[in-house]
Amino acid sequence: MLKYFSPLLLSTLLYSNTVGGIAVLVQDEPITLFEIKEFMSSQNMAQEAAIKTLIRQKLEKIEIKDRKINVSSQEIDAEVEVMAKQNNMDKNQFYMAMSQSRGISESELKAKVKETLLKKKLYNAIAFSKLSQPTDEEIVEYYNLHEEKFARPESFDVIIYQAATPQQLQQKIANPMFYSPDIQSEEATVEYSAVDPNLANMLHQSKNNAFTQIIKNPQGGYMSFFIKDKSATSTSNFDAYASEVTAAIMQDKRNQILNDYISRLKVNVDIQRLRLLE
Repeated sequence: MLKYFSPLLLSTLLYSNTVGGIAVLVQDEPITLFEIKEFMSSQNMAQEAAIKTLIRQKLEKIEIKDRKINVSSQEIDAEVEVMAKQNNMDKNQFYMAMSQSRGISESELKAKVKETLLKKKLYNAIAFSKLSQPTDEEIVEYYNLHEEKFARPESFDVIIYQAATPQQLQQKIANPMFYSPDIQSEEATVEYSAVDPNLANMLHQSKNNAFTQIIKNPQGGYMSFFIKDKSATSTSNFDAYASEVTAAIMQDKRNQILNDYISRLKVNVDIQRLRLLE
């Protein structure tokens, strides 16, 4: 059950030197000026948008606590395993790749995965009983309205760089002029429909004139693709994207249910705005 914010606690927080940086209180969960400033910078958001997002995150945290939703270390390890396999790596290689490419340590990655799993469990608990599978008519209509979302390049012109260790490739990515006889390169045209879907999606998500993340080479060692160009996009045909369209519809429905739930939750939780950035 939701608890209302204590006036005595509010008074204590307002007049305590140690909490002078609190900007918003969501029940007993504080949002500090520092949090807002950092979130605005990292997400490139205006102050009001950042505050609304942070308030939502606090509401989700409160709801997770009230529902006693937990995530075990085994669940976190299993999710990391899935993420690693999607990138053709084992867990240790994936931890190393995340550290080198994004500066995220193993403990930081596990914390992010835990947060994601907690939210997923919360969303499932809220939305599960209210979700219904889309009809064939809904799927066709959604596809026709959002056809551009399912456009994919026919092929990619790339340079494939291969090396025995990810560290060698990281040097090449950091400095494209770097040369080492231990790094092999080969120009190629990769057909979207002819490669593993995970690889095809990685190439699709990568920008032109940029390297992809480093992945494990099935033949041994590691590899990274430099994207030179992508061919004209194609939506192929509806049948090829039916499952993807269904997933997109379900996600939209889930988001709507969650947005409605959070909106109702705001009415029952005491949210105090104390101060904003100058």
